Amino acid sequence: MDRPTPDNTALQVDRFKRIVATAIRDGIREYLVGTVPVAPATLLAASDATSINLTWADRSNDETSFRIERQSGAGLPWSSVATVAANLTSFRDSTATPGTTYVYRVTACNAAGDAADFSNEVTATLPTVIPTLVLATVTPSAAQMRAWGQEVEFLLTITDHDGRPVMAPSLLIQDGVRNTTATVTSLTADATGQLTFRSAVPAGQANGSYSFTFQATKAGYTASAPLSRQISINQPVTATTLADSPTLLAQPAPLATTAGATAAFSVTARGEEPLSFQWRFNGTALPGATAPSLTLPAVTTAHAGSYTVALTNRLGTTTSLAAPLVVHPSAWLSNLSVRTTLATGQTVIVGLVVNGGAKDLLLRAAGPALTGFGLTGTMPDPRLELYRDSTRIALNNDWPSSLAVTFAAVGAFPFTAASRDAALLIPLSGPHTLQATGSTGGTVLIESYDAGTGSAVRVINLSARNRVGTGADVLIAGFSVSGTGTQRVLIRAVGPTLSALGVPAVLADPQLELNDATGVVANNDNWDASLAPVIASAGAFPLPTGSKDSALVATLSAGRNYTVRISGVNNTVGEALIEVYELP
Repeated sequence: MDRPTPDNTALQVDRFKRIVATAIRDGIREYLVGTVPVAPATLLAASDATSINLTWADRSNDETSFRIERQSGAGLPWSSVATVAANLTSFRDSTATPGTTYVYRVTACNAAGDAADFSNEVTATLPTVIPTLVLATVTPSAAQMRAWGQEVEFLLTITDHDGRPVMAPSLLIQDGVRNTTATVTSLTADATGQLTFRSAVPAGQANGSYSFTFQATKAGYTASAPLSRQISINQPVTATTLADSPTLLAQPAPLATTAGATAAFSVTARGEEPLSFQWRFNGTALPGATAPSLTLPAVTTAHAGSYTVALTNRLGTTTSLAAPLVVHPSAWLSNLSVRTTLATGQTVIVGLVVNGGAKDLLLRAAGPALTGFGLTGTMPDPRLELYRDSTRIALNNDWPSSLAVTFAAVGAFPFTAASRDAALLIPLSGPHTLQATGSTGGTVLIESYDAGTGSAVRVINLSARNRVGTGADVLIAGFSVSGTGTQRVLIRAVGPTLSALGVPAVLADPQLELNDATGVVANNDNWDASLAPVIASAGAFPLPTGSKDSALVATLSAGRNYTVRISGVNNTVGEALIEVYELP
């Protein structure tokens, strides 16, 4: 065997040293920095009316985030849309432009860098949908017979093509009596999309049949199909008898009161004597209620409903508009608010249970409006979605200015005109969930207000679930007790028990603290098993004996605001549920 020359031996030794040095260097780097994560797989995209929703499979156990990228068309540059936290496997892109086709991909990231590749690419298009207005109802459907000076009244319900009420439409009206066409913008619809149009028959109008044709219009919507209703003028009256027809000068006003209080309705009327009055409750005549005013002493929930009065003389009958009476218990839960900070892609969930019928609730997600209170890092464009079970029944992205009156009525702080806060006014019955999210993260305040209309029913359960952090990121909820007297409530902070319900990363040992304006009212770390019968009576799900969930019962004075602070023992963090139950 040939011996290697001295020169060849030196070269081989040098090469060996370099190989060893490189291996040591790379090994140290991998030890200090770690390895890059594995890219996600099975990326899917689906679009709804307002956003493109992405889901993927997480194939890594060491990522710290996922980065979502998109193209506005094949072959165009990629841009980053958002970065979401580790272990999240979904993202809603609400910044997509309708009609544009996008290509999406997702990669995983950690301190060592990005995954070596991306997920599969998917294509999605946000549909261009122009909502259409619908004149759902126009009543009465039969022709109205009127005389000079008498008022024609139509009740119209305006929705979009999906049946959602439209709160601030305009009406294009062809008035066959005056032979004019005009657009009326001063009418405001209620939470069901219903509004009232009235017009007086001018003196001297010839007898005959005339039509009113209505068409709903609103910027950003396709106008509704026109719909016509007839009136018949068949009894011209003279100027001297005109004032003698039964006429309501002031309608009965809606009332909201508490059980045991006195409720009183009244009207102002004119007409040729004898002029008779008859009050009705839910369409049924009330015996003896034949005066211009109606007084109901010591009302109960049985008195809640609709009240009208009919005026009659020899020239005819006029019936008032319906005035609702709302009867609250002596004290009741009237408001819930939750303030939290969400990362991009996170969602805060609020639960509401309305018992005994339908109640109008004002629901809000405040982000930009919080800057007026000195808060920074607020969510710039929150979005609200309302669900019954798994079905979305309402949503709002940017609040309608028509709700400003409702804000003032319930005592909610105002939103700046054209701000990108979100709000809904909607009648609810039974259990619902409210979700708030945004295309970017930030601090957001979720609120539910009893709007004070509807049946004599009440919100008996308010809840909110979100991540509990430390310091300023603990979970803070507020609620109000309205009315008079006191209200007994059950308050819970549930963490460990959520694991059995499929919630990951729960708060292992929550503690709660109840406060009012004077300071701490009550607190609890680990719940007492003696509360189990109370929990069952409230209809709340049970807590296992010995769990580290928290619960307390408190009797609270009406007319006050309360806050509940949920934190983790020893500054632990995780998902938690705060609940407030009204007790008998």
